[in-house]
Amino acid sequence: ANERAVNEKSQYCFFVCTTFDSFLNDLFAISQAYMSKLFRKYTKESYNQYLTGIRMERAKQLMEANREFFVKDIAEMVGYRDQFYFSRIFRAYTGKSPAEYLK
Repeated sequence: ANERAVNEKSQYCFFVCTTFDSFLNDLFAISQAYMSKLFRKYTKESYNQYLTGIRMERAKQLMEANREFFVKDIAEMVGYRDQFYFSRIFRAYTGKSPAEYLK
């Protein structure tokens, strides 16, 4: 039951993370390129940098809340299909690998 809940939640998170930007573009009726330009102008970072920050902060929260999750589980819950790519991004963001962060 727990594994099923984690799988369903991770699939939902992946869907949201991968489709949310196109949803916003449709909602505001502007192109992806123009939305990216506006986003950078007002936030001083790209939309991808912003989204990565949100994903990494959520990954840190998940790791701190439940140390029983595997890196693969955390990666999927925050929208990454590849745990090794997630680990590279996590290290770039925090300066530590997921395993080092948990210590």
